[in-house]
Amino acid sequence: DRLTMVVLTLEGELGGTMVLTFDEQNGRELAASLLGRKPGTSDEWSALEQSALNETGNILSCAYMNALTRLINAQLVPSPPMFIQDFG
Repeated sequence: DRLTMVVLTLEGELGGTMVLTFDEQNGRELAASLLGRKPGTSDEWSALEQSALNETGNILSCAYMNALTRLINAQLVPSPPMFIQDFG
């Protein structure tokens, strides 16, 4: 099955990668909901759909990262989000 992911790398005292993963249908439905549209049906995602999903991943990942940095008392800096699709 094709997966849609938003990936952020973390740099700082501890490094790592955060991956928010959606199956194709749920990723499209979330992007459509955020944009106030019906889900797209083409194989290719529009730049606006990708941007909406990237921003969602950015907000969720940074919220989690901020809680983690408080818990472990370490600095972490996220990269810009990357939209990736692959089979898994």
